[in-house]
Amino acid sequence: MLKRTKVIACLMATMMIGGAFAGCGKSDSGKTTTGGKEIKIWSQYTGENLKCVKDLAEAWAKETGNKVKVTEDTKGFDSLVQASKGKNSPDAVVGIANDHLGTFQKADLIDEVPTGTMDDSDYIEPALKASSIAGKRYAVPLTLETYVLFYNKDKVKEAPKTWDDLVAQAKTLGFNYVLNDFYYSLAFIQANGGYVLKTSDDGTVDPKDIGLNNEGAVKGLTMINDLANTSKLVSPSVTAEVARGNFQNGKVAFYLSGPWDVAAFKKANLNFGVATFPEIVPGKAVPTTAGIKFAVVPKSSQNKTEAWSFMKYLAKNGPYKLFKQTAAIPVLKSEQAKDEIKNDPITSVFAKQSESAIPMSSAPEFGTVWDPAKNNITLMITNKQTPKQAADNIVKQMQQKIATMK
Repeated sequence: MLKRTKVIACLMATMMIGGAFAGCGKSDSGKTTTGGKEIKIWSQYTGENLKCVKDLAEAWAKETGNKVKVTEDTKGFDSLVQASKGKNSPDAVVGIANDHLGTFQKADLIDEVPTGTMDDSDYIEPALKASSIAGKRYAVPLTLETYVLFYNKDKVKEAPKTWDDLVAQAKTLGFNYVLNDFYYSLAFIQANGGYVLKTSDDGTVDPKDIGLNNEGAVKGLTMINDLANTSKLVSPSVTAEVARGNFQNGKVAFYLSGPWDVAAFKKANLNFGVATFPEIVPGKAVPTTAGIKFAVVPKSSQNKTEAWSFMKYLAKNGPYKLFKQTAAIPVLKSEQAKDEIKNDPITSVFAKQSESAIPMSSAPEFGTVWDPAKNNITLMITNKQTPKQAADNIVKQMQQKIATMK
């Protein structure tokens, strides 16, 4: 999981983006007519994934006659705050997680996306919602990640379709995930009617409306607690490394995870399959948590025309190439409709789960949930507090953190 950053107040002079609209170009490639400029691109993708960003940038540069310099920068917000004060600002940042977007927007660090940069009709709904704040779009969505149920085909004849069925099978076959990792555990809360922050259709968040101690949230926390203390299927001490290892070594037959584990399991010749998250409420798909990766243009960019030209190219060509590299689902409907995705027994399941997944909120206030949730779920699964007490404490601690934000 990505590290969470805190909101830092950062006021900047407003810059006109009229030139950015011109930079969208008329062709599908985002080709400009100026050429010859070098734009700086920061990537929060690392390793082999960084190479994918470089390949995309160089392809755009070749088409437009421009130049690119792509560098890795995983500090994100803090780096951009410093760079924006001088002439070393990047012209685009690629790979920002959607739960960080609000931090950038609140500090007035990023431009709105000009009309024509994206074809909205080709995007899945979660991507459009996650890239907007209060009805305005601030990022170009690229890929979506969520989690599903992995199962060992040598041990399991048919993947469980309901949660009760999973628990029944897991009593003899084993099940692992990290109980206090709120990214996963939020699915139980959301399936029962809980939520982190109330959000309207246009992306407006009410930070005073926290839904983590309502009846549904307590029910979800109770389900998590039962895994540790009633059925005792999952030990509170299980870490991400242990859970992954236990599944890969065949010690457990079921495991919650995302596309980031697929390549390693294939390399290990593990006979595994994936299935959508087993139904918790009969007849309703479980709303797992989704993370979406974005690209943005900083307000401090010195090359807006070229930056938005690159973004238009990235919007069209980036999702598929990043899917091939990272296994994260492309956010374009046209890409998901390809046989390569639609007929693949692994990728198609992630795509199906993404239809009901709820993106982490882009609001800065959302970041206040991680530590309270982890700490109080830990206390709960180690019998130091009840699910109701955990729920109330999570909300109380979030409220205290939100009250200190400016």
